[in-house]
Amino acid sequence: MATESNLVSLKRTLAARIGARVRARGLTQSAAAQELGLSQPRLNALLKDRVELFSLDALVEIAGRVQLTVRLSATRPYGTESAGSVEPPGSSPPDGSPPGPNPP
Repeated sequence: MATESNLVSLKRTLAARIGARVRARGLTQSAAAQELGLSQPRLNALLKDRVELFSLDALVEIAGRVQLTVRLSATRPYGTESAGSVEPPGSSPPDGSPPGPNPP
């Protein structure tokens, strides 16, 4: 359930930023929708925070059309201990062993 609320939160934040950029242009919804390659009803849904109608992918695409750069950061909750770590591909584990699968 927490994952769903995180996704909705991400979508709401992105939709709000997109909406602010669209409103700042001062265009009618029809004109703005045409510039963004959306229908006017679809833009209206976005501006009214109907994020359940949009995938995160779609919102990222629309964000690019209004000149927003989207960055995603994943962190563990504050105050929790890490049960393990995820290393970038090709990096050596902290124990100095070579990267790759663990031996059986």
